[in-house]
Amino acid sequence: MAGFELLLFKPLKAKQMQKEMSEFIQERTKIEEEYARNLGEACVHMKNILADEEEVHLKFSTKHHSEVGKPLMNICENFKKDMKKCDYHNGDL
Repeated sequence: MAGFELLLFKPLKAKQMQKEMSEFIQERTKIEEEYARNLGEACVHMKNILADEEEVHLKFSTKHHSEVGKPLMNICENFKKDMKKCDYHNGDL
């Protein structure tokens, strides 16, 4: 390249590079904005899923207590009463 062409080439190349960097930054900004929106939607979705899961476990806990816990406690109490009766009668013998 001749001296003048070289002097002309460098500013043109710098202008092209500036344009490419500007496009890159704009594209990156769009990507980050979209990611942030999607992340917010995912958080809302996860919150709903966890609320549903919480409800399921609370219902299970209540049902488990009423259908297993209470009857088992009653059996234990009745067993204790029966054992006391047996001890009372054994004392008579």
